[in-house]
Amino acid sequence: MLKNIVSFLYSSYCFFFRVPIPFEYKFTNSGILIGGLIQSLAYFILYYCLQLFLIESVATILALISLSLLTGFFHEDGLADTADSLGVPLFNDTSSKKKCLEALKDSRLGAYGVNSISILWIFRCLFILSCQHPGWCGFLSVGLSRLFVLSIGHILIRNEFLNSINSMSQTHQLAGIPIWKNFSLSLFQLGFYVILGNYWFNFSSLFLMCLFFLNVFIVFSLCISLSRRTNGVNGDYLGATICILEVFHLLMFSYANPSQNFNIWGGK
Repeated sequence: MLKNIVSFLYSSYCFFFRVPIPFEYKFTNSGILIGGLIQSLAYFILYYCLQLFLIESVATILALISLSLLTGFFHEDGLADTADSLGVPLFNDTSSKKKCLEALKDSRLGAYGVNSISILWIFRCLFILSCQHPGWCGFLSVGLSRLFVLSIGHILIRNEFLNSINSMSQTHQLAGIPIWKNFSLSLFQLGFYVILGNYWFNFSSLFLMCLFFLNVFIVFSLCISLSRRTNGVNGDYLGATICILEVFHLLMFSYANPSQNFNIWGGK
């Protein structure tokens, strides 16, 4: 049991983080599905250390920046590449889709990519400042965004209809994970975040239900609409969806628990 837990933690860390660790362990694909939990815990450690010296909102922003540095701006890179590919005019022909793929693979940052990352961080900071408990809002937004994208992305990648061309259904690490592991690990993590959310914010059942269905809708709609440009779901699209979903969570939490000092929703 302990060996399996260590294997899960090691696999998740190696996949998402860029800081090497001094030992090697067996890599298991299923560990990727707890990437949201590992990243949210890493964020919490960073936040807890920073809030000893800084105010809560500033500590939250710096913790998110530090987490992005630890992951090598993994998700932000996917957002920038996706934005650059969306800047390519699409005329439903082979050459247009080829240009979209070239934009995704191009290591250079285009105008769309620069603007998308700038807008991402502006909204992150704005909604964090507007939350009553920014530290815990950041924790939940990091965890839930990764949870929904990885669990639903696993299903989308395995779907042959979505991945008819340029498919990752055989090559992506998520593809080899059994469906039952996806559901069991996802339910465990979802329950963990719901318990924490109720403890800190006392969210209503209606709010949590709406949040759940909106998450599913956003992930499906974004990934399916984006996959039409290349006839396949890829890692950049999943990374972009994580960034968008994280901002969406911060928006919802700032609305449900607005700050008394700074409220973008018009409250006093």
